[in-house]
Amino acid sequence: MRIRIRSALIGLAVVALLAFPGERVCAAEKSAKLTTVRIGYVSRSILDMPFIIARDRGLFREEGLEPELIFIRAGLTPQVLLAGGIDFGTATGTGISAAVNGADIRLIFALTDRPSFDLISVPSITNIQQLRGKSLASRGSARWRKFSRGRF
Repeated sequence: MRIRIRSALIGLAVVALLAFPGERVCAAEKSAKLTTVRIGYVSRSILDMPFIIARDRGLFREEGLEPELIFIRAGLTPQVLLAGGIDFGTATGTGISAAVNGADIRLIFALTDRPSFDLISVPSITNIQQLRGKSLASRGSARWRKFSRGRF
């Protein structure tokens, strides 16, 4: 619960900083031509909402940017980024994995300081110990399946 509160506060702080820029002169006022920036986002969740809200409220435009939000599968983000299909991506985990494996990409910003995974179960499962010996389903990669087998 504490982690979710902290994550929510971090997200709200980012949105507040974008929403209330103070007395600085906006880049869009200096130049009428907007620079297109392609952002690959991987979910319609609280983690990617600041990008969508900022686009809808015109905050990118105030900075001289025209955002093009592209919904993309997380596992493809590093390849599409390296190929020039997007300028930025929100798939932190796959980006870090790609960088560790030698890809020339950098993590420059993260909304949370922990992975954002959820685990749901039937009502009869009330704690993590009851998962011992049970089967888990995942839409994700083989890495997650390997990780989950080792943990439970």
